[in-house]
Amino acid sequence: DAQQIAGGEQADGGAADINANWVARDAYLFQTVRRYGDLEQMRNAVAKLNLAAATQRAAAVVIDTDYNKFDFLGVAGLRNYGILNDPGLNAAIPPAATGTGSGTTWATKTTAQIFQDILALFGQLVKQTDGKVDKDTRLIFAMSPEVSVRLGSATDFNVSVLKMMDDYFRDYSIVTAPEYATAGGELVQCIAPEIDGQETGVLGFTEKFYAFAPVRKTSSIVQKFRAGTYGAIIKNPSGVAGMLG
Repeated sequence: DAQQIAGGEQADGGAADINANWVARDAYLFQTVRRYGDLEQMRNAVAKLNLAAATQRAAAVVIDTDYNKFDFLGVAGLRNYGILNDPGLNAAIPPAATGTGSGTTWATKTTAQIFQDILALFGQLVKQTDGKVDKDTRLIFAMSPEVSVRLGSATDFNVSVLKMMDDYFRDYSIVTAPEYATAGGELVQCIAPEIDGQETGVLGFTEKFYAFAPVRKTSSIVQKFRAGTYGAIIKNPSGVAGMLG
């Protein structure tokens, strides 16, 4: 709140404050267990395989894979959401029907038409943030691996979509994940990680990876691993724009 100065340098009008929105989120704990027997370990050792290390690595991959899934989709039945389905996100816009046979997918479009879709998505982000985001803002374009391949499409003069993006955006990165190939179609998101010095969102967790002590049984080893997540906590939904189609 800025006020016109009245009374010169002795004036103390105006106010600078913040609005904090305390939104509740539920934590979700998940786990996996590795098991291997003494005889199994010895047989693997003959083949120069370290079974203990391999199963520990497998447990870490399982936990990381599930954690990644919860960051995208949250947990059904809980107040735990992902970056694809947070209830505060704005509705995704459709791509232009300019492809072959009025197609909307990038597989049916030329290099220029794909770039126009990217500009439309970026334009939606600019609109949502009331102009606080511009082409010099650090941006993330997130999409499925299959769709990202289309960014390499080039004209007869060897000008690709990526080249057009390089010429227009000052600081951007491409992030791919299979989760962007949704049941409703291919989703592309344009994300401004930070607006006005405030982060757009964080990936919340109670613990990333907790290893319990290995338990020795009569002729085997059992060990449990646990992690906990709050999903993706979107602090500023206007910083995420989506295009679905």
